[in-house]
Amino acid sequence: ECHQQILHLDIKPGNILLDGDLRAHVSDFGISMSITRDLSNVDTRGRGTPGYMAPEMMINAVSAKSDVFSYGMTLLELVGGRRNFEPSSSADAPSATPDFTRDFFPYIVREKMARGELMEAVDAAMVLVDQDEVEAVVKVALSCIQSRWDMRPSMLIVVDMLEGRVATDLPPDEIRR
Repeated sequence: ECHQQILHLDIKPGNILLDGDLRAHVSDFGISMSITRDLSNVDTRGRGTPGYMAPEMMINAVSAKSDVFSYGMTLLELVGGRRNFEPSSSADAPSATPDFTRDFFPYIVREKMARGELMEAVDAAMVLVDQDEVEAVVKVALSCIQSRWDMRPSMLIVVDMLEGRVATDLPPDEIRR
């Protein structure tokens, strides 16, 4: 909620470092930029890492919500213990077209959650975590990766959601390829 906002533009697991107390620190501000709070978006050349970039970045526009999208993709990767997009390998069809419903983790986790099978989709280490907490984090992540930037929560709201001060509902099912 500062007047000047810093857009990192490359939030991803490789740019989040843990210290000795397992506190996260964001690194690599090499392509970041600063915008004023009253500016809703900024036109710029595409920046960031494919797979974590918000859809609006593909058309050379960024907003304060672009980093929210990247954060949501990072949360899903953390919960899943895998990359968000892993094309399936098939011995009989090595050059086959990737299957969106089988290869894109945000889609998989949303479908599993809808069927009450969320824990089947997450990293095995998550079985030690309360299922309600895992579900809450997944709902936050799915809220963050909505394709329209104006539908995503602000990072301030994301923090409130994660800390339980704001209710987290499952956003509309609008995950895009």
